Amino acid sequence: MNGRGGGEEMNDGDGSEEMNSGDGVARLEAQVWMAGNQWLKPIKTRRNANAEINLEDEEPLTPGARLFHAPQFNCCIIAVIGCKTKINVDVIKQGLNHTLIKHPRFSSNLVLDPKKGGKPTGWIRTQVNVDDHVIIPDLGSNTDSPDQFLEDYVSNITKTPMDLSKPLWEIHLLNIKTKDANSIAVFRIHHSIGDGISLVSLVLACTRQSANPDALPTLPINNNNKKTRKRKITRQSNSLGILSCFLGMLFIFKWLWYTMIDLVMFMATLLWLKDTKTPVKGGSGIGSTPKRFVYTIVSLDDIKLVKKALDVDLAEKMEGSTKRKWNWGNAIGYVIFPFNITLREDPLDYIRDAKVTIDKKKHSLEAICSYIIAKIVLKILGLRVLAALAHRALLHATMSFSNVVGPKEEISFYGHPIVFIAPSVYGHPQALTVHFQSYMDKMTLVLAVDQDVISDPQRLCDDIEESLRLANKAVIEQQLIKS
Repeated sequence: MNGRGGGEEMNDGDGSEEMNSGDGVARLEAQVWMAGNQWLKPIKTRRNANAEINLEDEEPLTPGARLFHAPQFNCCIIAVIGCKTKINVDVIKQGLNHTLIKHPRFSSNLVLDPKKGGKPTGWIRTQVNVDDHVIIPDLGSNTDSPDQFLEDYVSNITKTPMDLSKPLWEIHLLNIKTKDANSIAVFRIHHSIGDGISLVSLVLACTRQSANPDALPTLPINNNNKKTRKRKITRQSNSLGILSCFLGMLFIFKWLWYTMIDLVMFMATLLWLKDTKTPVKGGSGIGSTPKRFVYTIVSLDDIKLVKKALDVDLAEKMEGSTKRKWNWGNAIGYVIFPFNITLREDPLDYIRDAKVTIDKKKHSLEAICSYIIAKIVLKILGLRVLAALAHRALLHATMSFSNVVGPKEEISFYGHPIVFIAPSVYGHPQALTVHFQSYMDKMTLVLAVDQDVISDPQRLCDDIEESLRLANKAVIEQQLIKS
């Protein structure tokens, strides 16, 4: 990735990456304090908002948090963040003190009930020592191949369980130069703290635009398409009268029909339907094995070229992700997609088939219904049954896929300009997990794999990147873009 070099506040004239003076640190403290005040909204609790924090008050675990502490679902989120400059550890610690640990989930210990065999039952606030959560590894002379060292280091993190005696998060700071960054920060956060949307929102609260240190990051939102569709629907409603009512009834019927079909497939997968055994599908016990993480960075313009040629609503999906309001926690629903392994002469046929499926999924309530079903099962049958069913559903599927929308401009992490963000997860029973993370004009593709199943994950990552290149080549050769 292009663009080495530091931001104005981080570098002096000779290229040093240390903070220039105490004034720079003071300015940064003020900025991260503003981030905490403006972005870190408190979790809703039963505690009186005007009362002081009582370290003895216990808050019960949410259903999602309870699920992620089940033996079959002990999941953690990994996020690798590449920075342009060398990391100033003291500045990072100051920033964490002013922002991250102000959030209740990052300043609470897990309560283990000895009467229930040490099962987690709630959260209790505690005094946080940032030094216990910031890990500075001894790099020694193991940096001859920094990219391989980083890959091995992150993989080794997954072999170590999190310390349940302190808040369930940590950050590893590595001042090594890789092919894409001059330093690396690795977050590990237990999934019971929150889902991807919650955690990305919180991490963004710790950042500012590099070009404007007082400005919050902005996410890509396309309002024009929505306004155009709304005006079109309004005109049709006013002119068609009875016909518009009939079309509206058909629209509702289509939603119900697609939802019913998807729920039947979801229940079948939950109970007995399994994917065909393939080289990328794991088996029983795969969730507890160490994972290896690899990533590659591609151009968003290349993706948008294919999107424009095939009329794929990439911007609309981004809009839906950024404008939806979320409460803190784990609000997770599942959508099952067909994963067909076939050979086609035209690489764009894969995308056309996927678009047909996605268009149907847009008119289905599968994700919402699966979330509601999980809550009902938990309430009636209990956590053990819910964990077993969720584990079974994932085990029957081949892989998991997730994507998160990131800022459209360069941001800085406590004054350290960020080059890329690569999130992933481990602990669930699948040998392959794919994450896409947009940032500026780039898209980061992240694979989490079980190396006993997929022996060369970097080759798989490169093959996916090559498939995008072939799709772009096909768009140009078939002249699908009108100039």
